[in-house]
Amino acid sequence: LRLPVRVTALINDTVGTLLARAYAAPKSATTIMGAVFGTGTNGAYIEQASRIKKLGECVIENERVMIINSEWGNFDQNLEYLPVTTFDKTVDAQSVNPGFEMFEKMVSGMYLGEILRLAFVSLLEDSRMNILEQTDIQAKSRLYESWSVDTSVLSSLQADNSLDLSVSRIRLEQTLGLEMVSYEVVRALRTIACSIGRRAARLGAVALGAVILQTDSLGRSSNSAGRVDIGVDGSLIELYPPFANEMRRALSCIEGIGLDGLTRIDIAIAKDGSGVGAALAAYIA
Repeated sequence: LRLPVRVTALINDTVGTLLARAYAAPKSATTIMGAVFGTGTNGAYIEQASRIKKLGECVIENERVMIINSEWGNFDQNLEYLPVTTFDKTVDAQSVNPGFEMFEKMVSGMYLGEILRLAFVSLLEDSRMNILEQTDIQAKSRLYESWSVDTSVLSSLQADNSLDLSVSRIRLEQTLGLEMVSYEVVRALRTIACSIGRRAARLGAVALGAVILQTDSLGRSSNSAGRVDIGVDGSLIELYPPFANEMRRALSCIEGIGLDGLTRIDIAIAKDGSGVGAALAAYIA
């Protein structure tokens, strides 16, 4: 095509987020990682070249560190460690890549709404719950359509602090075609939504914590002023307020981090990290 374009760097969104945050972070902080929690999830971090076993004898002279693209969304695809529910298995079976990206399917925004929908349909079909007697569901309700529930519904449910949960009731009527929804049904849905969001955030914290421990970042920044800095981007971070807070609480529960370690960890939004990071990569290439 003879376009006046020269490719100088090839990076993904997590590397971009890492670079963007490292550029903007205060001098007292050491940015170790860029992570995305949005439609999907992934993380990239800075590792000592001597600790990368796959390099073998290919360590580049004078290159002490390397950025690792973890692709942690595919962690434990054989489900040896991740505890899954029947709803997780259904989501996986109905996805475009069954058997892969199991961690991502439990954490990222693309799947959380569908998990909520499946859980609610399961309650409707359970005669012991009598939910159908407390709710008028239109025959063409989107509730019965796969992938019809957006993760924003979870955010709305979790953020509703009204005494009668009226905000959630209106949202359910507008988005799912539910009418005459009882307070008990809305409260049950809110509890499920909070549990799904909390699990996603805590699993996300496990990924962040694993990198912090692997890189011994808290040990290397042993002085009291030293900060461990993590750049994050994505809709779950920006538009789902409880997500980041729950992630921080979960980090404090990880052995080797704890409350003391958490006080030295900064998790900061790198707005449009992929784009800004790409520009920085092209500039320094």
